Amino acid sequence: MGVDVVAHADPLGVMPPTLKIQAKSGTSTVGAPAVKQLRGTLNPGEKGVLVGLGGFSTDAKHTEQNDANLILIDSDRFVELFLGSYDRLSAEMRHKFPLQQVYVVVT
Repeated sequence: MGVDVVAHADPLGVMPPTLKIQAKSGTSTVGAPAVKQLRGTLNPGEKGVLVGLGGFSTDAKHTEQNDANLILIDSDRFVELFLGSYDRLSAEMRHKFPLQQVYVVVT
C-alpha cells in the first residue's frame, strides 16, 4: 500500500504535522492490516489518515483508538467534512462539485 497524498501545514512543508493520507474507494471494509501498514509509513511528527468508503472493521477501529497518530474516516464522516468545508473551497473546486442547498420542512 502506498500513500496517496502527503500534505503539509505550510507551503514549504517544514512545519509539523505532515499528513500521510491513504484512500480506499471500494465498498469493502478496511481491516487492521491496512491501518497498521499506513502506521508503518509514519515518521515522528507525522499523522496518518485512512479514508475507507466501505467502513472499517472492529480491529481497524481498535488499532486507531490505540494510536493518536492515526485517523480513520468512513463515508459518513467524509461527507460531513466535505459539506462542512464546501463554502471555503475555491470557485474552481465548487464548479467541479456543484451543490445546491435545499430546505426541507421538518415536522
